[in-house]
Amino acid sequence: MKRLSFGLLVHLLLVNGQLYDNESCGNNGNCLGGNCNGGTCTRPFELFIRDDLSNDSPTTSMPATYVSTITAENGGYVVNPSTTITLNGKVRSIFEINSSYDIDKFTHVEFDFVEGSDSTGHGICMYEQPGGTTDFTEAEVVNCIIIGSSDISNLANVNSISDDAGALGGSKINVALGKLATQSSTYSSGDAGNAVDGDTGAKFNFQNSELNTVTSTASEIGAWWMVDLLSMLKIKEIVIYKRVDGYSGRLLNYDIEISNNAGGVVWSKTFDDTTDNDVLVIDVAALSGTSDLFGQKVKISLNSNVARILSLAEVEVFGDSLTFNVPFGKVLNLPEGGVNRIAFIQDGNTGKSTLSSITLVNKPVMPIADIAWTIENAADDLNIQGSATITRSDDGTYIGLRDPANLRALIFYKDGRILKYDDQESGSVVKGIAIANNGDPVAGRVSIFSITTSGVFSSSSSDIYAPEGMEFTGFGEKVGLSATGNSLAVAAPLYLENNEEIGCVLLYLYDSALSRWELVDSFIYGDVNNLRLGQGGVAVEDLAGRLDANDSAGDRVSYLYNIICSDPFAISVAKTDNIFDPACECGIDKKSSNPVDAGKLLRNPRDACIPCISPEGFGDCKKGPDGPTAAPTSAPLTSSPTILSHAPSSNPTVITESPTSAPSWSPASLYDGNVCAFDAECKVELCDNGQCKSEAFSIIYQDEGIQNTLSLSIKSSDLNNGSGGIIASSTSLTLYDNVNAIYELSNRILVRRNTRLEFTINNEGNAEGVYICVYRSAPTDSNPDLSSCASIDANVSSQDFIGAGLIFFSGRTVYAKAIMLVQSSGKSSISNIKISNEDGGIFCGVECCDASADLLENPKRCKCMLGFVSSSGNGRFLENGDFCESCEVTPNQCGFDGDSCIDGGDCWNDNCDNPNDVCLSSGFNVKLSNRFLNTSLDLLDESIHTGGVLVQDSGNAKVVHLFGDAISTFQLSEAVEFNKGSKLRLDFQRQYNQNFDVGSVEDSLVEICIHEERNGDLFRLEHAPDESRCASISVDGTSTIFFGREQFLNKKVLVRFITFKQVVNSVEPSRAVEVVFSKLIILLGSLSDQVLNGKCTDFNAMSEPEDGECADACVPVTDSMGYDGDACNINRDCLRGVCQANTCLAETTSLVKGNDLITLQLDTGLSSELLNGGVLVDASGDTHLFTEVQFSFAYGEEIDKLKFCLYISSAFIGCPSSCFEISRSATSPLTIPAAPMLSYQVVDVLYIGFVQEADNNVVGAVSTLRDMKVMEGRVTNAYENGKCTDPNSRQIGGPEREEKCVCTDGFISSGSAKILKNIDACVPCVETETCSLPMQALYPMEDFCARALSIEARLGGLFSQPIQLNAKVQKEPFTPVFGADGGGGVEVVDGTSIALYGSVSKAYKLNSPYQVGDFSRLDARLSQTNFDGFLALCMSTDAVMDNSNLNSTLCYTFTDQESVYWKSLDIPTFSFNLALNKPTSLSTSSDTSNHQSFYAVDGDRVERMGINDDEEYPVSKTLLESSPYWQVNLEKEYAIKEIVIYFTKNSKEDSLSQYTVEVITASGEVAYHYSEGASNINKNFEIIRMPDRLSVLGSVIKITLLGGNRILALREVEVYEDTSSSASRILDLPIGKLRPGMEVNYLAFVQSTNDRRSVTNFDDIKLVYGYVEDTTTSSPTSSSSPSSST
Repeated sequence: MKRLSFGLLVHLLLVNGQLYDNESCGNNGNCLGGNCNGGTCTRPFELFIRDDLSNDSPTTSMPATYVSTITAENGGYVVNPSTTITLNGKVRSIFEINSSYDIDKFTHVEFDFVEGSDSTGHGICMYEQPGGTTDFTEAEVVNCIIIGSSDISNLANVNSISDDAGALGGSKINVALGKLATQSSTYSSGDAGNAVDGDTGAKFNFQNSELNTVTSTASEIGAWWMVDLLSMLKIKEIVIYKRVDGYSGRLLNYDIEISNNAGGVVWSKTFDDTTDNDVLVIDVAALSGTSDLFGQKVKISLNSNVARILSLAEVEVFGDSLTFNVPFGKVLNLPEGGVNRIAFIQDGNTGKSTLSSITLVNKPVMPIADIAWTIENAADDLNIQGSATITRSDDGTYIGLRDPANLRALIFYKDGRILKYDDQESGSVVKGIAIANNGDPVAGRVSIFSITTSGVFSSSSSDIYAPEGMEFTGFGEKVGLSATGNSLAVAAPLYLENNEEIGCVLLYLYDSALSRWELVDSFIYGDVNNLRLGQGGVAVEDLAGRLDANDSAGDRVSYLYNIICSDPFAISVAKTDNIFDPACECGIDKKSSNPVDAGKLLRNPRDACIPCISPEGFGDCKKGPDGPTAAPTSAPLTSSPTILSHAPSSNPTVITESPTSAPSWSPASLYDGNVCAFDAECKVELCDNGQCKSEAFSIIYQDEGIQNTLSLSIKSSDLNNGSGGIIASSTSLTLYDNVNAIYELSNRILVRRNTRLEFTINNEGNAEGVYICVYRSAPTDSNPDLSSCASIDANVSSQDFIGAGLIFFSGRTVYAKAIMLVQSSGKSSISNIKISNEDGGIFCGVECCDASADLLENPKRCKCMLGFVSSSGNGRFLENGDFCESCEVTPNQCGFDGDSCIDGGDCWNDNCDNPNDVCLSSGFNVKLSNRFLNTSLDLLDESIHTGGVLVQDSGNAKVVHLFGDAISTFQLSEAVEFNKGSKLRLDFQRQYNQNFDVGSVEDSLVEICIHEERNGDLFRLEHAPDESRCASISVDGTSTIFFGREQFLNKKVLVRFITFKQVVNSVEPSRAVEVVFSKLIILLGSLSDQVLNGKCTDFNAMSEPEDGECADACVPVTDSMGYDGDACNINRDCLRGVCQANTCLAETTSLVKGNDLITLQLDTGLSSELLNGGVLVDASGDTHLFTEVQFSFAYGEEIDKLKFCLYISSAFIGCPSSCFEISRSATSPLTIPAAPMLSYQVVDVLYIGFVQEADNNVVGAVSTLRDMKVMEGRVTNAYENGKCTDPNSRQIGGPEREEKCVCTDGFISSGSAKILKNIDACVPCVETETCSLPMQALYPMEDFCARALSIEARLGGLFSQPIQLNAKVQKEPFTPVFGADGGGGVEVVDGTSIALYGSVSKAYKLNSPYQVGDFSRLDARLSQTNFDGFLALCMSTDAVMDNSNLNSTLCYTFTDQESVYWKSLDIPTFSFNLALNKPTSLSTSSDTSNHQSFYAVDGDRVERMGINDDEEYPVSKTLLESSPYWQVNLEKEYAIKEIVIYFTKNSKEDSLSQYTVEVITASGEVAYHYSEGASNINKNFEIIRMPDRLSVLGSVIKITLLGGNRILALREVEVYEDTSSSASRILDLPIGKLRPGMEVNYLAFVQSTNDRRSVTNFDDIKLVYGYVEDTTTSSPTSSSSPSSST
């Protein structure tokens, strides 16, 4: 036997159970980890590995054994269990992993961590140790994650990330999750474990107990719930989730208690939460004063001696436990490699911490960013169009339509006017987008269209597609376009999922580079309770990354587009200010690892944010040249935000071409000129402004012995969408496969007939179809013209083309600016390009070198053709070195027709007229019938234009050329009479001059105008720029213009002048755009008779002509024609045809007053105050008192509203109450009272107004008013025949005082007080326009108009302090007043009482909502005088009272009389009686939920009988027994007048015969006994009145069936109090029993009576918490009443 020395034995005894791992030991008990193996405390450590590259990859364990330490330690570690390591003091321990594990940039490290006190610098390090070595410093790189900071980071070979736990993504661990939970009792499915199941759903599921996640005890005193954490753990925070289904108040006045493993309480505190918070956070550390509180059990219990229910949704307990998921590879920018060592470090001498469940996870290549859509509360700032088909931006610039058919006919309105934006580009009035699916459920056509100021319509289309694999119908039914026009939301509300039409919304972005729409993402709502997302419309805002949608129920949802960068140090930014087009950029002090440049942008998924060397904003720590400039859309993220928490069946999926998926390109795959996003995409690694840019490449250009180097810049390399491309270096251009590459020269070059082109070509791989082309400007056509190209033999190295001008430009001398290289297949390179002009001579053999010159003999000379001039500027003759230059290029040397000149060389057509020194125009011919009229250029027009006009021969005819900006007028040789059938026909062509390299043939506005003879020269010149008799021309070909009908409005005029106009937009020089007019023909048209066979021939004229006459023609009313008083220039600007002093003249009208005829004239200064089409009349200073007005009228067919108005001053113009709206059904003549329009005041009327609103702003809708008369009416006294005449007033005074009338609340006297005078009336003052109130009214008016009603309320329950709620009367009645005879009103007295007079219906709104609890009651005192009618008190959530939601309205009636009208409203109403919702009991209780005792006092009298007697309905019902009984406890003694019993008709139950009714006092004595003998009569109800109509005091009513084996079944029992001996009665309304959880915002009072002297008073209204029902009544069951259900 081996013997131990004494010294060693003593040592082992002293350290028993205190040894760290890797220390010497004698037995297991010596070791903290409990395992002594071979004399050493040791236990293998296990970490986990998981490969997420495949979906079914399992998590496996990998052993690691201790090998050494990094540096000296003064602590140690303990592994126990094998997946957990506890660090004590300073630790630097290294473990060897059994086998190497591969890591890269997408490796994550997951672990749990518990930080103890006094410990710092906790870390995990991993690295590859060289074979045969154990020295930590010999590893090339050691990668560490450090929580906090540690000096280990200072070692040269350590690559670390150090930060606090929160910044590294540590999240708290709920230590209560899944632990053992118990409670004092359990109701239904409310198990204690529901509060630790991880589900915070806060509504009790009554329908499916298996799905319920909420706890509930029974109703008991001291109810409690407790969780056992199963070990002593540090507790810092407790979070409690309350119920949110109307029962959150059950967690009031409660204790929280923490106890240890021995049961001793270590901390407790009482809470009385009165907030509305659904989640309670208890900061235990702060409340206890220590962060080291340890406990094992957490208990929550209810206080007070009242039986209550404890119900919890979830309880979470947090301590020091954290869980981490660190993107290890990304944060440390790890290359691909392996690890075979893991080290654990901790600083400090005494601290302790624990690491467990360490897992290495290899994830697939992650995209740069991911999408997380979140649901937000929907604001109303985005314009959702609902069921409409049009969506537009706020400024009207963009409009979205569902159906693009017949877009040319659309007129777009905004605020009733045609949209017009003078600052729009290209003269655009409106731009828009339209979508139609044309029957295809998955594809739609998007049309981009514009309508210009001249009415020109243009459009272009592209297809959009829904994602594959989704079943769509109704695709494109609703669309929303962002205000920028770059984002499109498309709704498919009939999208199916699981055979449910739940709706789908798809988001598209417009890719301007590709000219098409790209799908970004799609939404499905996933909740069958919110069907058809998008059915109610969609809206999108890309500047905020927001998409709104309404479902078919009209509910609005807002989604926010959150971009989560996969790199934790990156922030999401928006490209071009569009949140839906995101990028990820490294944050402060970080840069991208991408070596392309020193920027911050992450360009591909393997990029990572790494530390900068330079400070932020400098050196390597600044944005690259292509970084987004928009502000960041989010802060750096270290953990994912909360994704949609309650709607989608799955997280919204990024579909197909989402920008968050990995790029589809491979690095360096794009050629020069290709569209790009990042430098790394381009083969030359330079992406500039979205295009791959090449290296600088130059050619040699030599002219007249001077040699220059010209650089080439690429314009495009994929005009023909070829499969290849081109790459430029400083010495050559290399062509790959099929390519068209266009380069632009830095300066233009002169190409003559004998110009020489030289270059070298190298065939590097079967190059075929190679061409070189030279152009005046870079072509933009996708199929460039190859006629200006020369074919190249790629197998001949040296190429030399002499006579390039002849090859490329047919011998003409031109300036060139572009070169194109073409190849169909293979590979070739071109270098050493040189272009030279060696000989400047003008003769080439026997002809002129320049093909634009004519050869002249004797002497032999070259002269430029017409339209060309010598480049020397000296006329048309060429000298050596000259060439012929187009007049279009040098108009300063070639005059247009009408320009000044000295000799013929100055004019384009060589036609200078001396001595007038002007370029002559030959004029053109206009065909008229069978003859031609000559024209001559009108030289009166002296306006300055950059372009001009040329009349030139074309065959046998003359044509008019208009160049650039020009206005040219020609005079006809004789005047021509136009009539309504006259028109002008001509041919028109717009063309683009190829001598220039800018512009487009569509960049001009062209018009043709004709002028009347009578206007004269001066008028014509003055109005030529804005002449209204012009027609625009936009389409090439033959155009016919109906001048007589459209421009001259069917009038006969003499025409003498024709003007051609062109305005060029955004093209420089403007003369690059040329238009040509030819074949002008005037068609006079024939005139038909006005009247034929007694009918007007004009179909717009009256069918039965008056006096046998018809109009020459009925002129269409247009918005360009003025009404009376509108501004004008000429007569035809006005509808009536008379323009004087620049104002459309109005005829006078008149008004009859007695025997006087008063002339009324138009007040043009005030007409603009009215709506379009309104007329304002001034009484010329003569003022009148109007009492009644009579007039005849005719309503127009398309008129929406017609109003007659009276104004006492101009300040009242536009006030709605000053007008009377004439009903379409009214009969003419009409007499209307003037008093309401004048606020019932005696005032002078200064103005009469007429207002008309047409349907859809239809122009030309007409109504007439005539024969106006004013009649004096009788003034009604305020008090007549013993009552007030005004329906909104009440009588005051009495026998000893003068009887007066005062306006009730909500009304004031038109005399500005409350008391009415004989000429006054009560006018509304609640929410009324100031202009409609009496001018002398007092302000502020709030209290003067109506006092607030003060109501006492306890918002926090039984123990809360009472507060005062103020209620204000509302403008509209709560429900229409019924049964009224002379009206009525309300009045608040002393703030706490309200009086009801006559018939009235008024609602009062609370200034703060009142939440009804289970035991809530409404108390008040009710008194009545002279009352005989109907009375109701209502509470409501909404302003409108109806039966649409039974849980939002509650009404009580207090009278014996029923109202037929009230019953027709079908509003939930309860007849107030003493038994309503009071405690009840039965002799025996059925186990059926529909047969409980309280159903006889639930306020429901309705008999619900089905086809079969066996059907069960809610009634009070006993079992079959001897002498069954039912009773109700009224809870105190009342003077009882009457008992009403409602029976059931079910044949299985006994009829109510042979029964007794007893009234029992509080002391138990029977105060009244009623008995009924046997009867065969089947009754519906029985009324039992007290004897001799006297009342009986009692507190319990008992009903008993006599005899054996009977069933007592009652539908309802009502008990009424005798109030005859008391002036008032106390109301105690159990609102909590009927509407628990209801939110009360309105109180309403409804009274109907035929006696206006009837007065009802409600005093001291209180909303109280009430009291708990008697525990002797029936106990709660699973079918218990709402007041006792969970």
